Amino acid sequence: MKAMSAKRVDLKCAALWMASVVLSAFTAVGCEEFDPVKSEDLCRQGPVVSSNCPQCRGEIPAEECSQCQGDNPPVCGPRTITDTGMNPVIGTDGGGTAGNGSTPPVDGASGTHGASGDGAGGDGTSGVGASGDGASGNGVGTSGTGGDAGPPSPTQDEIEDKTPGCQSDRECLRTRPETPVCEEISKDCVECISNTQCAGTMRAACDTTSHRCQDCVMNSDCPTNACDETQHICRDCEQHSDCTDMTINQCNTDKYECVDCTDDMGCGDAAKPACDPGMGECFECLENVHCKDPMKGTCDKDTRICVDCTDDTGCTSDNVNNTCNKAEQVCVDCMAREDCKDPLKPACDPTVSACVQCLQDGDCESGHCKEQTQTCVACEADMDCSMPNRSRCSSTTNMCAPCMQDSECRHVSGKPACASGQCVECTDDSDCDGTACLRSSNTCSDVPTNSADVCGECVADSVCKTNMKCVSMQYNSQTVGNFCLYTKSSRGTCPSARPYSREMQASSIDGAAGTYCAPPSSTTCLGVLDATSVRGGKNCVEDSECGQSGVSDGNCNEDKNCTYQCTNPNQCAPDLTCLDNLTCG
Repeated sequence: MKAMSAKRVDLKCAALWMASVVLSAFTAVGCEEFDPVKSEDLCRQGPVVSSNCPQCRGEIPAEECSQCQGDNPPVCGPRTITDTGMNPVIGTDGGGTAGNGSTPPVDGASGTHGASGDGAGGDGTSGVGASGDGASGNGVGTSGTGGDAGPPSPTQDEIEDKTPGCQSDRECLRTRPETPVCEEISKDCVECISNTQCAGTMRAACDTTSHRCQDCVMNSDCPTNACDETQHICRDCEQHSDCTDMTINQCNTDKYECVDCTDDMGCGDAAKPACDPGMGECFECLENVHCKDPMKGTCDKDTRICVDCTDDTGCTSDNVNNTCNKAEQVCVDCMAREDCKDPLKPACDPTVSACVQCLQDGDCESGHCKEQTQTCVACEADMDCSMPNRSRCSSTTNMCAPCMQDSECRHVSGKPACASGQCVECTDDSDCDGTACLRSSNTCSDVPTNSADVCGECVADSVCKTNMKCVSMQYNSQTVGNFCLYTKSSRGTCPSARPYSREMQASSIDGAAGTYCAPPSSTTCLGVLDATSVRGGKNCVEDSECGQSGVSDGNCNEDKNCTYQCTNPNQCAPDLTCLDNLTCG
């Protein structure tokens, strides 16, 4: 019985110890595991002494806690029993049955297994026989086996999540960071319960009714001592007495701000007697009635200043200074042409605001204004004469006259050269920016100079390459076009320029007369080019595909190449000859 009593004391200790371990799993911060080697006090392992350890709290009497202080110390810190597997839950006692008092005596049955942990065996009682003296039964039951490990202890977060309402500020901060405070009565997460939670924000006052941070809740929350307690906004003022500045001493109750004035009575300066209540400022005027000086009887409603005029209605109507210079706000003779009613002075000089005969060509029926005298003339300079046949201004008559040199045409658009008193587009290639000048019409072509080879089509002599001129050609008395031909003087003799071996007397289209080396009379320039532009001649199917269209100046040979008729080798290209069939090949 003594041994059994000792076991029950230790079981009590263990149960108390287990309860403390479960609690310490959530809250212990300073304890560490017991070190059996160093045999140090469990409560002083960490940097601080923890009140969560049962020995420190004095919850377990020292004489009953040999197990806690001995070989099975509790674990402090965030670890549960199931984390370690080292500390099984203590089982309940096993219940042994009493022995039978019959003869022969029957031993008591073994104790049942403990519900969990190590269960102690029950003590059997001696039996008393119904008749005779039976021997006492041995009623000591065997110890019960250890129970299975209990389930993991819940975490603090799990406990809080299953509990209605908030339990702590920590829970609110974790689950609803925008409302980090747990209100103790309603158990709701809120933004604030005092100004402390609003400190350091743009809204530093806590409305304890709605539990929200606001700009202000009462006047003392505002530097201006004026809080709109409905909208919780700090105002400059709510009444005149809130405005303490000597000059800005009235309260605009629509905007809740201190202003200079709210009516004319608030304007004490005689120079600024008119109050604009919308702006809360005093001005010289808002209407003409505020302007007492007859020389400045108009109120400029933009600047709120009294001036001579803001439009023509502020000026007299005696045909002198009856127009308002709105920039300077003074009455003048004119500001624009329509202000000048005198037909002899229909233009307005803006520099002096006076009417004159002219300022520019458009002011004159003659078309030009002599600026020095502000009078109308036919012209003042060559630039005033834009007609191609009258591009020069006579300095003696101020009349336009025909050109005498190119410089008198430079201002005429597209016709910078002078030819026979007329401004024209060109007189030579230099006027045409890289293209040829057609001298017959004094116009620029779109054909680049020095771009056409022998027998190439041309529009001017300068289109042809060196030692060639542009000559008009005929075939069978029919004009077939203008083509570049060698001058005989550049070749010595025309046979040396074969197949252009025929001499021809002609004048180029630009008037250069002389002897030129032309293609044989049996064909044209295009007929020669079709036979010589590629080796063997251009491919063909029939004669009409060779030479100039519609004049029958080419032939399509058996090899399906273009050629033309000949009478001697000089009529064929240097690498060809005149064949027996009298064609070049």
